[in-house]
Parts: sequence; C-alpha cells; structure tokens
Amino acid sequence: RRDGCRWKLETASGTRYLTIDFQRVVSYDPSVSDDDRAQAAYEKKATAAHIPAATGSPSASSSTRTEGGASSGSGSSSPSGSGSAAAGETGKGDKGSKDSKDNKSGKNDTGGKGDKKPGTPSTDAGASGGSDQTDTAPQDTAPRRLDDLGDDAFLDDQLITKDSGIHRDITLVFRSSNVIATIEYDQWTTDTKRIPSSQELQENAQDLADELTGRLNE
Repeated sequence: RRDGCRWKLETASGTRYLTIDFQRVVSYDPSVSDDDRAQAAYEKKATAAHIPAATGSPSASSSTRTEGGASSGSGSSSPSGSGSAAAGETGKGDKGSKDSKDNKSGKNDTGGKGDKKPGTPSTDAGASGGSDQTDTAPQDTAPRRLDDLGDDAFLDDQLITKDSGIHRDITLVFRSSNVIATIEYDQWTTDTKRIPSSQELQENAQDLADELTGRLNE
C-alpha cells in the first residue's frame, strides 16, 4: 500500500527534485507481524544501497560496504563512523608541512558510485544559490545508518557526473512501525564547476524526515 508525491524547484544553483514515498506494510501471515514484515523490507532496501549493517547485527560482516570509500568492517551506526578517526590521523603525519594542517579538517571526497534513478531535492530550504560547493565533505556525510530517526533509518549519497551535467542524489529511508518512508532529494546542474553540496542536501533531507516521523507518531 503506497502513496507519494514529487516537487520540482528551479534555483540559481540548478534544478532540485524532492520525492517522498510512503509504503504501509501489511502482513497477511498470522505468524509474522506487520512491523517484522516492514523491518525485513527495510533491510532489503539498505542491503541494495550497500549501507553498512547496524552494530551488533548478525549480518554485519556480510552487509558492510566495501566500496565507494565507506569503511569495510566497522559496521558502525554512528553518523561519523570510524572514518572520522581515519581523517584525524591523516592530519598527524608530516607535522612540519602545511598539507598536514589542511588535512586536519577531515574532509573527504564523496564522489559518485554509479548511476541511479533521478531523484529528489528540497523543500523551500536551500532554495538559494549558495549551496554549491566543491566536492568535498566531512566523513560524517558518507552513506550510513542513522540512529535518531524512527525505528530504523539510513542515508545514501551519490554524486553522478555525465556529459549532460552533474547531479547529487540523496536518499533517506526510515521505518516507523510498519510504515517505510523514502525521501529522495536531488540537485542537477550543467555547470561542472559547481558541485552540489552534500552536507546541505543531507541536512535538508534529515530535517524533512524529522518532521515526517513526528507526524507519523501523532
């Protein structure tokens, strides 16, 4: 049982698309609850997106992402994950060099991992043209599990470059009881010198998810 909607917004930075999809999962098996069926469906989505398994999950070792720059064994559900520590260690080398100081910022490239379905961008937040930045972002913007949304949640971030332009696709999926909500927030641009900001798009998607979880819990 599904429903959803989509918006398009033209900004100085490019075109943004926001798509919201709601799926209400119903189990017709008396031995399986609606919530359990919804959790299984949610985990399939997380696995398909190569999101690291939650800490303590039996499938942590098999589901952990091993590509695209994410850690291959931490299985951490923390937004910063082990990548933050690694970024900090980068800044400790070559104490006398200017480069080592610059590396202390912990920023990293969250470049694209392949094509995906055109997606989704923002509500009125971030409609200004100042969001585009270089393609660098802190480690805590990497694809990851989220601890503070609904019963389960994950966020995926992909930067995709093509001859026709650049787009960053943010996908946030959360489960609240037997309802699975998917937020897709994308920004497209033909200006290859202005990479859509990962951090801003993620923050906008998470703000919307916070509001939706509150509505679902009412």
